[in-house]
Amino acid sequence: MEEREALERLAEEVYRAYLALPGIPEGRVEPERLARELLGLRIVCRRLSPGGALLGLTAASPVGVPVWNYAGQLCHYYLDGRTVLLDPALFSPWASPGRCRFTLMHEVSHLLLARRRPETGPARSCLCRAEERRADALAAALLMPRPLLARRLPEFGFPAPRQYLDPRLDPESWGRFGALAEALGVSRQALGIRLKQLGLSVREPGRRSPPDVLMDEEDYAVLEGNACRNTTQKSRTRPDTPGPWRSRAG
Repeated sequence: MEEREALERLAEEVYRAYLALPGIPEGRVEPERLARELLGLRIVCRRLSPGGALLGLTAASPVGVPVWNYAGQLCHYYLDGRTVLLDPALFSPWASPGRCRFTLMHEVSHLLLARRRPETGPARSCLCRAEERRADALAAALLMPRPLLARRLPEFGFPAPRQYLDPRLDPESWGRFGALAEALGVSRQALGIRLKQLGLSVREPGRRSPPDVLMDEEDYAVLEGNACRNTTQKSRTRPDTPGPWRSRAG
């Protein structure tokens, strides 16, 4: 609980700085502008795996990583600690906009957490699931910060906490909930889990309760049963730096 509140405070600090940028609309958070204009990051599109298993990749320290060109040939890209790689599948016409936004913010969250809490121990060849969940939680808090939700929930007719929705019994409220998710640029599930986490549950009755730490299971899936994600690289990697972070496809 203490760590979660620290993530919330970090997200609100970043959100206040984001709102101070010129020409920023107040109705939603745009991950690309936050990454580029506020944090000075580069966003680069590269094919990250032959079969599309990876959607995002970043590293807080310099490291070479494998990528694939459009001919399917293995290449290498040198991450400099200020770059986020996104797979072109995220930008296809049939891709979910929420998935793209969440994947980008997840990678940005890894870099933010590394800046606030830099690695001091030996290099690791894998990142534990707790680290991925921490980035998930921060990504959700950045996309849907508490002050923004407090303002937008009443706009869409959701002033009461712990309101339960059923698309069959109350399609009008379910439609407004979908409109709110669309206005924020997230999926219904991501918004529902986020509100549950904040004690403002808006979800269907009978559904399994979301996990304690937010995971957007529609837009960003962490595979259950994987204790950690192997990020060992065959490319040249500095021995004193941690490996890169990867976002798997949903």
